[in-house]
Amino acid sequence: MRPSDRWWLVCVALILILGACGGGDRPQRTATEHLAVDTMPGGWIAVANSARGLWDMAEAWQVVEDVRIGSVEGDGAEVFGRIRAVELDAAGRMYVFEELAQELRVFGPDGRHLRTIGRKGGGPGEFAFVTHIQFGPDDRLWVIDPENNRVSWIDSTGAFLGSEWVMGGMVLLPWPGGLDQDGYYYVPAFTQGGRMGLARFTPDLVSSDTLNTPRGPSVPDHAFEIRTDERLTRVPVPFTQPFRWRLAPTGTFWALFHHEYRLVELSLDGDTLRTATRDYQPVTVTEEDITTALEDLQFFVDRGGQIDLSRIPSEKPATRDLFFDDDGNVWVIPWTSPAEQNRVVDVFDGEGRYLGRVSLPFRLPERIYPVFKEGTMLAVAVDDDNVPYVVRARIDGR
Repeated sequence: MRPSDRWWLVCVALILILGACGGGDRPQRTATEHLAVDTMPGGWIAVANSARGLWDMAEAWQVVEDVRIGSVEGDGAEVFGRIRAVELDAAGRMYVFEELAQELRVFGPDGRHLRTIGRKGGGPGEFAFVTHIQFGPDDRLWVIDPENNRVSWIDSTGAFLGSEWVMGGMVLLPWPGGLDQDGYYYVPAFTQGGRMGLARFTPDLVSSDTLNTPRGPSVPDHAFEIRTDERLTRVPVPFTQPFRWRLAPTGTFWALFHHEYRLVELSLDGDTLRTATRDYQPVTVTEEDITTALEDLQFFVDRGGQIDLSRIPSEKPATRDLFFDDDGNVWVIPWTSPAEQNRVVDVFDGEGRYLGRVSLPFRLPERIYPVFKEGTMLAVAVDDDNVPYVVRARIDGR
């Protein structure tokens, strides 16, 4: 357990002791061997998880690959240059947006190519830079194209249903917006205070309001910089990710504080709903890790950037990223050894309880998230040469 985790548990213990002595409101606690849940005086829920998880061996989920689409050579639809997003429909058809070609490729449940939709351009049925695809509650596939400032709709037969202008223009990856379970549409926008937020639209794309997005702790030394009179170039210092948030399908924010293993769920108004911590063993940054990181930063050095190795921490952050399945579970990618990185995922339920760790039979790429439908996962997988494939897998035990 990290020192910050121990201090947090000490604070909880002190609150309990003071409450037992009879002064004011106090947390209400339930606890088991591997889990403690406190209802705090402010009304939010604090969940403290051990590293053990609630699953036993018989309950642990197993991800089993069923179909793989992709090829290193050739010129068919199964050869991908760069995949931006994937989606599944109720019939098991797989939708893959190919970024380099700016086209949507549709494959049957058996992996056979069915059709290709769209092409690069600005006209009807064309795409400039699609960042996200998602089926909405209306059973239409929303194709979000911020560079064209519009959303296009496609039905499950591949028919183009039309498009509509909607504010956009910010090409952010991974895309921070999308649709919630009620059909509200979110797109990045600046708030009146000048900070990045999310504009919310009703299902028929009528502007509703603009939301402040979660803000993490200030970490002044987490980036290397090149400053000139014309531009500022910034790249993160390896292994210093301080904070990451995502919009959940339920219409709340979930955030990760990477310097400790902590998840926070917040309302769209910014109120804390729950926190979830997990005991963990920090992973040491190895010489191999530093070598790989420096290779990734070579483009920055080629532009005149300076790398100060003393600013690279000796330990990796606790967590790396998160995504959600269709049951509201939160899947957290932890920092691990290079051999396991992006191949293991920690699963928490929607109440913040740690269920256990899932091993994947493939490696996930950075910031391209799987989608789930009724026990099926559709994901992008990359090999050791970063060649992308589309993988459909079943989740046994779920």
